[in-house]
Amino acid sequence: MDIERWNFILSENGERLERLEKSSSFESIVEDIRDHMTILCCHQDPIQGTFFSRVAYCVKVDGDLFDLFFNSRTGYRAWYYRSPFEGLRANSLAIGLLCPILVVADQPRESSLSTDFIRESLTSLSSKIWLAECGREICLTCHGCSGEWSASTLGNQKELEILNNRWELSSDLRAR
Repeated sequence: MDIERWNFILSENGERLERLEKSSSFESIVEDIRDHMTILCCHQDPIQGTFFSRVAYCVKVDGDLFDLFFNSRTGYRAWYYRSPFEGLRANSLAIGLLCPILVVADQPRESSLSTDFIRESLTSLSSKIWLAECGREICLTCHGCSGEWSASTLGNQKELEILNNRWELSSDLRAR
């Protein structure tokens, strides 16, 4: 399914606009992440209200690559915009490309996390990629887990950057 509309309204210079409009394939973006990411930490994340837990990694990538991954026409959010199925398919592709590196990486991780647990957690259907949010850090004492994003500080003050005939027209505040 193609995106009917995914237009950028950027007040800054044209370099970002050009980069977002001419982005490579999603797979290529994820391969760049895999090849250039810095793994900051790895923790066991208890799933609230259950006896289950999952693994959570925090990684750092260059800002331009992060922008391509989340905001380009071929990026993560654009696949979910097309349909939930396409979003899940893109998520699975990304996790599949990143998992082998994450499982064997030599990074600070909790000693209780076995390679089998990490692999099983990353390959589960509920595994996902998301940005680090302020106030929702996995480990409050870990510098690698520090959230950089906060939806509450953006609110309606944030200028729209992507117009797609859905988000900007919705009355739901979360659409912005």
